[in-house]
Amino acid sequence: MGEIRGEKVRFRRQDFVALHELPSALVDDPLIVHCPPRATLARRILRYLIGISGLILVVVGGVFAVVESGALDAALSNGARAVLNSAVGPAYRAEIGETAIRFSDTFQLAVEARNVAIVPEGGKSPLALTQSVAMVLDPIALLGGQFKVKEIVTHGVALDARLLPAGPPIDFANLRIDGIPAVLDRAFLELDQIQSFIAKGGLDRMRVGGLEVSTTGTNGRPLLISVDDLAMERGADDSLSFFGAVSVNGQQTEISALTANTGGKAQSLTLRLADVRLTPFLLKRGAAGNPRQGLDGSAKVTISAKRAGEGQSPEMNMIVETAGGTIYSDGIAQELTRARLNFGYDFTKDTLELSSSRAEFGGMILPLSGGLIDLDRLPGNTETGSGIGIDLLVSEGRADVPSAGEAPFPFSLKLFGRYVNEKHELKFDTFTVSTPNGTMDASLGIRFVGTGPEIRFDALIRDMKTSVVKQLWPYWIAAKPRRWVLANIFGGTITNGQISVFIPQDRLTVEPKPLHLDENELRVSLDIVDARMNITGEIPPLRDTSAHLELAGRQVVTTIHSAASYFPSGRVVKVERGELKLEDIYRKPLMADINIAVSGAADAVAELVSFKPIRALERVGFAVADFTGAVRGEAHVRLGLISDQHPPDPDWKAHLELTEVDVAKPYSGARSPNSPARSTSTRRRRGWRARPGSMTYRWSFRSPSRSTRTSRLRASAWSS
Repeated sequence: MGEIRGEKVRFRRQDFVALHELPSALVDDPLIVHCPPRATLARRILRYLIGISGLILVVVGGVFAVVESGALDAALSNGARAVLNSAVGPAYRAEIGETAIRFSDTFQLAVEARNVAIVPEGGKSPLALTQSVAMVLDPIALLGGQFKVKEIVTHGVALDARLLPAGPPIDFANLRIDGIPAVLDRAFLELDQIQSFIAKGGLDRMRVGGLEVSTTGTNGRPLLISVDDLAMERGADDSLSFFGAVSVNGQQTEISALTANTGGKAQSLTLRLADVRLTPFLLKRGAAGNPRQGLDGSAKVTISAKRAGEGQSPEMNMIVETAGGTIYSDGIAQELTRARLNFGYDFTKDTLELSSSRAEFGGMILPLSGGLIDLDRLPGNTETGSGIGIDLLVSEGRADVPSAGEAPFPFSLKLFGRYVNEKHELKFDTFTVSTPNGTMDASLGIRFVGTGPEIRFDALIRDMKTSVVKQLWPYWIAAKPRRWVLANIFGGTITNGQISVFIPQDRLTVEPKPLHLDENELRVSLDIVDARMNITGEIPPLRDTSAHLELAGRQVVTTIHSAASYFPSGRVVKVERGELKLEDIYRKPLMADINIAVSGAADAVAELVSFKPIRALERVGFAVADFTGAVRGEAHVRLGLISDQHPPDPDWKAHLELTEVDVAKPYSGARSPNSPARSTSTRRRRGWRARPGSMTYRWSFRSPSRSTRTSRLRASAWSS
């Protein structure tokens, strides 16, 4: 017992006695004490893990508390400044308002630089202001004393691109089509360097949001480009992908780009820009803000390229798609319904090819194909200097201008020419339009100088239907005569036609300025046969018309050689000669002078002068049925052609010579002096009757007086 009480301190294995062998366990009612089982290895490991986890939680919680409290801000601020200054380059410096060490949304350690200003060296005005730049750090590298950034997130960046130093302008004279392969190779080499730099830096992700770039558009107006949200990610093979949204003057564009790597190098690149707003770059407005020249619309652009490699040829393609746009020329709008342009580079010919393309202007459909080549490699070129040869073909196009009131027709268009850099001149020596109903051979030259281009266009037309000319007439050349021709001339053939347009430099400007071309700048001469031409008012149109149209500057003169007018009653009047003259097409209201000499039956001519706006018989009390015999007459009318311009009332006069004519009743009971005409009385009529072959009447009518609103008629008779 003494040993049990503590005297004995050393025991051997045989000294241990099991509890159930002790005297207290051998009594009738023993007291059994159950001891816990011996701990297993798994339980011991679990206890150790729980203890270590608790310790880690305590440490992490302490670190989190220390980081969020800002105790380490000063320690890592120098590293953040060093990273930003190395990123902006030697010509700029980064000024940081404050630096904070925080945890990112994914609970990674991040250094957040706030109120960052990028200032040019030696300058005072900041080039860019940033609310915050968060740099997610690599904790393993940080424990080793390295400031390594895995991810960058920026927010609230304002960049004024107008403060950037102006670089040398693009020298278009040195741009060559056959230089595209070298540019493509250089682009892939630079892409390899960017990927390698990002991979070595360990940057896995970069995200930019709230970036605003202020600059100036082509029209001199402010241009704001905003990066709403743009992210870059690095793949497992160091390939890069970009996706996000960019806005131009509030119009958002989705952007995505992806590189594919082989052997650690970029082998292909795909770039997509959705809904790119073209208006700020391609549309020029006047001082009042109204569109004047260019394109108002947006486009979708897809660019894909592959570099040359083992078993792979280089490729480069670009697709431009647009819909719902508007083209303006001299402030006149033309709908661009939709267009798809497919460009591809031919590495065997060193040419830029346009294929399987299409443009639609309302009902006008243009299937497009062609190519571009360097001017010094263009076969048959005689121009010196640098430039580009252009070959463009419209095959099986469809012309459809609803305002012309004519049926659509197929046509083909071939353009072959060049652009010379030194002269800033675009010239097409071959400009051929072929249709089933005639052809046109033309030449076009545009020189881009001054505030407005110089344009010269000359064309010859042979045996072409007027329906073709009306629908191929450019909408912005001589707009007012074009509108009158579209509405009033139908059918027929232009046997011979000449068109000459010369718009001098600075006449077609952005600022609204009337484009009034004189007779040396605009001339159109057309010989027309078998056409139908509307006159005015309710007068039936002239049919089977043979005429000559001469447009010279402000004046349009249509000389009618012969025609006929068919009335609803079945009567016919022949037009022996006539003239429709627009003295000044630029003056409002647009006025026309119409002179027509006619012949025919008396009742037919009487019906002619009964139509609006003449209405001679209505005003003098005669009816068409009151006349029989043969009549020759002339009508002179001056009236406005466009009702929207609110022209004055028509001014007209008519002169009739009646031969062997019966008049059913006297005019106000009057009788011409010394007239041998005799009065006849029957149950049907009472009036004057000329003796056959011996009497001619001459009647003159004038439009109503503006003061009395009454018509005037003067009649005389003499022996033939």
